[in-house]
Amino acid sequence: MTDSYLVSPTDNRRASFFPAESIIFLVVWLALLFVGRERLLRDPGTFWHTVVGSRIIDTHAVVRTDSFSFRHAGQPWLAHQWLGECAMAIIDRISGLDGLLLAAVTLLAATYALAARRLLMRGATAPTAGILVTLAIAASSFHFLVRPHLIGIPLMAATLAILADFESRKLRPRVLIALPLIFLVWANTHGSALGGLATLWLVIAGWTAESFFRRASAPPLAHAYLAAAASTAAIFINPFGTDLPRLWISLLSAPSLPRIIIEHAPLSLTSIDGWMVLLFGAIYVVALVRARRAGLRFTWFVPLIWLALTIQRIRHGPLFAITALIALADILPKVTNSIPTPRIALARASIVPLACVTLALVLQIAGAPIPLLGRNWARLDPTYWPVQSTAALRSRVAESPAAARILNDTLFGGFLIGTVPTAKIWIDDRCELYGEDELNAYVAAGSQHPEQIEAWSDQFDAQTAFVHTNSPFDRHLAASPRWTCRHRSPTAALYARSTVSSASIAATRAR
Repeated sequence: MTDSYLVSPTDNRRASFFPAESIIFLVVWLALLFVGRERLLRDPGTFWHTVVGSRIIDTHAVVRTDSFSFRHAGQPWLAHQWLGECAMAIIDRISGLDGLLLAAVTLLAATYALAARRLLMRGATAPTAGILVTLAIAASSFHFLVRPHLIGIPLMAATLAILADFESRKLRPRVLIALPLIFLVWANTHGSALGGLATLWLVIAGWTAESFFRRASAPPLAHAYLAAAASTAAIFINPFGTDLPRLWISLLSAPSLPRIIIEHAPLSLTSIDGWMVLLFGAIYVVALVRARRAGLRFTWFVPLIWLALTIQRIRHGPLFAITALIALADILPKVTNSIPTPRIALARASIVPLACVTLALVLQIAGAPIPLLGRNWARLDPTYWPVQSTAALRSRVAESPAAARILNDTLFGGFLIGTVPTAKIWIDDRCELYGEDELNAYVAAGSQHPEQIEAWSDQFDAQTAFVHTNSPFDRHLAASPRWTCRHRSPTAALYARSTVSSASIAATRAR
C-alpha cells in the first residue's frame, strides 16, 4: 500500500453530463414518494416528535419533563432527539405531512445516490451499482419511517467513507476534522450516534493492532486518535450533558425491549425483511472472501459487526446495509479488476435532483394537488390510523378533565399527541419514560388480562378509553356495564366510562 494520498485515476473516456447517480437518485426518490405515501408515515413518532419540536421552537427551551401523559405529567423526560424534532417541526409548518415525507425521501435518496456515486467512481458499472443500491434498500426499507432516526443512515455512511478513504490513503489527515462535526449533529439528533462512535473506536483499535505487526501498513494513528477523542467529546455537547449517553445506554441494556418493541426484536426468518438482510449479508461475505488475497482492511469488517447486531435487533438493518454498500465500493475493484470511471463534479451531478426537489417543495407550498410532488399526496392510512375517530375524540376530551385522560393503545399514543393536543394519554412509544415494568404490565393486560383497564381507570380517574377494534381491551369494554361505546370504526373504538365504580358494580351483582 502506497503512502501517497491518491485521487481516482482518469482515462480518456468522457463523463456523462447526466450521470448514473443522478438517475439512481430520481428512481429511488420517485419510488419512495410513491410507495411511502402512507408507508413512511406508519410510526407514532412522526406525530409526537413534531409536536415536541414545535414546543421547543415556541418556548426557546428544550423539553425536560413529560407533558403528554397523565400519570407521568411533570416527571423528568429528556427530548433527546431535539435537533431532529426541531427540523421536523419547521418542515411541518412549511408544508405539513407532504413536507415531512419529501424531506425523508430526499434524505434517503441522496444517501443511496452518493453511495452509488462512490461505487461508480471505484469502477462499478451502472447496472451493478443499481443492483447493490436496490439490495441495500430492500434490506433497510422496513425501517424507513419519518422520524429523526433516519439521520443515522447518511451519517453512518459518511463516517465509514471517511475512515475507509483515510485507511486507503485517499484522504489527508486533516479531513478527519469532519468526524467531530458529524458526531455533534448526530448526537443531538438520534442515539444511533453511540453506534457510530463505537464503530469509529473499533476501526482505530484495529489499526492500532495492525501497527504492531505491520507498521508500514497502518494509517497515521495520531490523527485518528485525535479525531476519535474529539468525536467522543462532541457527543457531550448537548443540552443534557452526560445524561444523554446514559439514556442511550439504558435503552440498549433494557432486557425487555426486544419482547415489547418490534424494532428491537431479533431478525426473523418469517418476514421478507429478515431474508433480504441475510441475502445482502451473504453477498457481502462472498465479496469479502474473494477480495482477501488483495489484502483486507479493517473498515471492511464493519458491516459484519453490524450484520451480527442486526441479527440480534432488526432495527440495525439499515446501518448494516449502508456500511456494506460503502465498503463494497472498495472491495469490488479487488474482485473485478475494474477501472474507475471519471465522473462529473458533484455540483453538476446534483443539478437535476435539486431541481426536482425544489419543484416539489414549490408545488407543496403553492398548494398544487399534483400526484407525487404536490400538496395532499402524503396521507395517513385509515386502516392503520384512527383518522375517522378524530372528531369524536376531540368532542369527548372537551367534556371534562377526567374525560381528557385517555386509556389508549400504545400505537395510538403518538397519534393522540399530534391530533388531539388537549388529550392526556396513558401510554405511547417513549420507552424511557414508562420503563420496563409499566410496558410489561401493559403488554400483559393487552394480551391476557384486559380487565386490568378497570383498575387503571379507577386509580387515575381516567374516564375515556381508546383501543384497537376487536382487541382484548375492546371486547372487555364492550361487555362491561361501566363503559359505553361512543364511536367505532374498523380501526379503533372510543369508550366513555360511567361514574359508578367497579366496586359498586361488583357489590350490586353480589346482592
